[in-house]
Amino acid sequence: MYSFTNDYSEGAHKNILAALIKTNFEQTSGYGTDHFCEEAVNIIKGLVGNEDSSVHFLAGGTGTNTAAISAFLRAHEGVIAPKSGHINVHESGAIEAVGHKIIQVEETNGKLTAGQVEEIAKAHYEDEEKEHTVKPKMVYISNPTEEGTIYYKDELIKLREVCDKYDMFLYVDGARLGSALTSVDNDLTLKDLGSLTDAFYIGGTKMGALFGEALVINNKDLNVDFRYHIKQNGGMLAKGRLIGVQFIELFKDNLYFEIGKHENKLANRLALGVGNLGYGFNSLSSTNQIFPILPNDILKVLSKKYSFALWEKLNDEQSVIRLCTSFATSEKMVDEFIKDLAKLTFAKEKLLKELEAQKANEQIVSEPEELEVKENESIQEVPVELKETLDEKDIEVAAKSEPKTEIQDETEVLPQEEKENNLDIAYEDEEVIPIQTQVIEETQSVILDEEITEPVNENISEVVQPKKAVVEEFIPMEEENPADSEKFERVADNEGDIFADVFKEEKNSEVFESVKNDVTFKKDDDLDIFSEFEFED
Repeated sequence: MYSFTNDYSEGAHKNILAALIKTNFEQTSGYGTDHFCEEAVNIIKGLVGNEDSSVHFLAGGTGTNTAAISAFLRAHEGVIAPKSGHINVHESGAIEAVGHKIIQVEETNGKLTAGQVEEIAKAHYEDEEKEHTVKPKMVYISNPTEEGTIYYKDELIKLREVCDKYDMFLYVDGARLGSALTSVDNDLTLKDLGSLTDAFYIGGTKMGALFGEALVINNKDLNVDFRYHIKQNGGMLAKGRLIGVQFIELFKDNLYFEIGKHENKLANRLALGVGNLGYGFNSLSSTNQIFPILPNDILKVLSKKYSFALWEKLNDEQSVIRLCTSFATSEKMVDEFIKDLAKLTFAKEKLLKELEAQKANEQIVSEPEELEVKENESIQEVPVELKETLDEKDIEVAAKSEPKTEIQDETEVLPQEEKENNLDIAYEDEEVIPIQTQVIEETQSVILDEEITEPVNENISEVVQPKKAVVEEFIPMEEENPADSEKFERVADNEGDIFADVFKEEKNSEVFESVKNDVTFKKDDDLDIFSEFEFED
């Protein structure tokens, strides 16, 4: 079982572990007053570019949000947040538990707009009985959002203007901030966050650290007595130096941003692979979370080998899932997921066509006198003596041995150069862009040939069309051996072999035998065609 469920399934980046081991026996003072935390604070203040900013280290994201919001707001004040915001849906009511109402807003793609904020604030201050309601005092957003989308600089500027107009604080949850700041669409910097927000935090837990977040308070008035609130909310570690050591390492040689680039690169690779198979997406994500819409029966099978978050069940046929990449995600596992999804997609397509062909043959046998022969078409008459002896088994044999369709015949006469002109995922000169190339040359992607019965839709949706960007190579763990790359291409159909026309191993024909043998299918009455699918352990 491999997990794409979240970005904190693994431990920590190897550089961080090495730094913790190296400093393990050094004795320091506690509760974040040690020299490691002091060094990390100075590094972060330099990156933020605001010498008046204060930096505090806390254990986790929920504790950071709770300590900050409870400290910044008075008892009668509330916080405006997107309905999908983390403080609203994933923190067990922590904000309400400390006495502050979350004023929810229906958002688009997880993002809160300045217009929505102003509408709420204006309505409050125009109310003659406003003292009877909760006063909006803070605006909460996260970057990236819970939908994987990011805020642009002009959007943040407009939010800042509205907050200033109505005397509100602007707070940014940065649990995955490294992924947002290294998105190909991003135009924000840490310095922008330092000047446009009252407070924001730099996430470590979801960005390759063992744990820990760095809260940056830019509004000096909000920093008064804040350490009391950290302690009161359980966010102050006795061994605070452990967080300081990690953030020193995260910002050494830009490791924090390299991790973000790596996560985004592989999420983009996933999105291209899924999109090129013809599937859509629920949101326009350019970070390390993607939200494809996939068939429920295929998800049932994939869940036997991969874990992922079920985001939303759209109907009986389709659901939205979240696939998340981390500092430790490898290209090999991304390509393997795409390969398995491709196998299931085309296996399902083939089985459904077999069922349709079987039904058509049954209709021909049972009602031959009612069939109408269209112009320029002919149907071969079934001899009377044969009609009397046909049974279900004969029909099944006929279905399996029926001639190839016109689509299949047409593909056989296509020029060789057109057969090899397949959509695939590739990276040239370390750019994250979809291109047309020969099947799986150096990237381990698995996109199928145009000779399959119904070709993959080559009109890739805008959702999987990222901007061109130069992405530096970043290998988080062990370097993959290019010699181990699997190379597949389409081969001719063999009767009874459900995957014969999907993949072929060029280098060693035995390699794919295990892939073909690791699944079984049963055509149930309820059309649950994957009911007995099993991956090989």
